[in-house]
Amino acid sequence: MAITTNRTVILLFIIATLLALGCVLEAVAMILILVPILAPIALKLGLDPIHFGAITILATAIGLVTPPVGVCLFVACGLAKAKMSEVIRAIMPFWSPRWLC
Repeated sequence: MAITTNRTVILLFIIATLLALGCVLEAVAMILILVPILAPIALKLGLDPIHFGAITILATAIGLVTPPVGVCLFVACGLAKAKMSEVIRAIMPFWSPRWLC
């Protein structure tokens, strides 16, 4: 709250934090660590707890397919009997801008 009191800026900061930590933390650990810290901030801003929960789960779900820890990537590799590089190349259009593909 010391950075800004604008709800949109703080919500974008929370989403960016969740997406960045999704690259290095597993989803359950990230939720258990960050929600007790971020939920009071969201409530103080006047965000609906259901809305905040939906945003948190969506950002965490995106983190599940983001390398290097992406748990869903390992499951997809096992089910498809494919290499990690093939799976990452296949999902890249869904989580990166078009100009990176």
